[in-house]
Amino acid sequence: MALTFAAIFWGIVTFSLLVVLHEGGHMLTARAFGVKVHEFFIGLPGPNISFKKGETRYGVTCIPLGGYVRIAGMEGDVNDPLLEPVLAYVTIKRAADLKELACQFNKKPEEISSLMVVLEDWDAVSYNKQTKTWTSAYSKELAENPSNLFKKAQERTFLALSAGKRIAVLCAGVAVNIVCALAVFTIVLTGWGYYKDLGHIDVVKGGPASQAGLRKDDKITAVDTHKVTTFEDIPIVLKSNYKVGETVTLSVTRDAHSFEKQVTLAKNPKSASPYLGITNVMTHVKPSIKESMRQSFGYVGLTFKALGGFFNPSTFKESASQSSSIVGISVMAAKAAETSALDYAWLIAAISLSLGIMNILPLPPLDGGKVLFEIIGAIRRKPISMKVQTGVSLAGFGLLFALVIFLTYNDFTHLLG
Repeated sequence: MALTFAAIFWGIVTFSLLVVLHEGGHMLTARAFGVKVHEFFIGLPGPNISFKKGETRYGVTCIPLGGYVRIAGMEGDVNDPLLEPVLAYVTIKRAADLKELACQFNKKPEEISSLMVVLEDWDAVSYNKQTKTWTSAYSKELAENPSNLFKKAQERTFLALSAGKRIAVLCAGVAVNIVCALAVFTIVLTGWGYYKDLGHIDVVKGGPASQAGLRKDDKITAVDTHKVTTFEDIPIVLKSNYKVGETVTLSVTRDAHSFEKQVTLAKNPKSASPYLGITNVMTHVKPSIKESMRQSFGYVGLTFKALGGFFNPSTFKESASQSSSIVGISVMAAKAAETSALDYAWLIAAISLSLGIMNILPLPPLDGGKVLFEIIGAIRRKPISMKVQTGVSLAGFGLLFALVIFLTYNDFTHLLG
């Protein structure tokens, strides 16, 4: 029970920190380009505690899962051709209600409402709840040239940016995630160092490996037909391919001599996973700043490789077994925070790097998918319709949701087991 509450608390803290990093990157870049940022909230939309500073409202909602930044020009179907004439009409009339606009443009009320949501997002119009009418933020004189009026309304929105700047805003969250992760890795490695796996094992007295005759400083090179290059590979192979009670054949190297040993897997005392009863032999290493930076960038390559495993049917199972959902990450965060601030900082950096790299994948609705839409639109010199973007994004969301459910099931299976 204590672990459950700790996992919930540290899960909220961890993902809130990651949201501040990621969404903060989007917000700061947008503001640097002169774009209006309406809101920056930690949590999903809902009742909140907030304050306004300048043009932006900051706050925390009552649903502490994730967060969001609302940037002008990213709401609704911003390419709808009716936006320009509707804005011109409201500007000339000074005030117009839903019924009047629906009749004027021969559209259903809900279609007009969606247009007004876009114009409100641009701060081009405002809604009066008492009179139930929209009023324009611009003078009637500007409406004499609807095209110029429309450009004026878009001046400080995401839409007014060049394709390159829009892509920069979309990539900024990922960049902040990755840069912060690299900074933490480099600081920790340089200041405290790390323990290097020498590739040898030690045996737990009375464990399966010890009973089979394995000794300290032996090196395991394969489990049956599964080759292993590091100690971390061994539990992954066992968890992915074997059950407690099964017998495996280990390929072992000892003093330059190779031989095989059969070992019957026991149940891990700390979990339900198969257990050999071995530990790894480590040595402490304290690298220079240059070496720390090189190793930190190496983690980027390893993360790309790990995520790539999800797109290969032959490695999907293994990749999934090494990954966690929000449930597993929250438990890891609670344990890391209990161990030390250093362990927690390292975990935050590792998650930040993973989320950053995952977000840049060209899969809508991720940031990388939005960048892909921008690139395609720039090449064809015509933005992709909102209908197509929505359809593709929904399909991508379905795939991501299925993956999240699968990983969550795995986490609960491991935790309950």
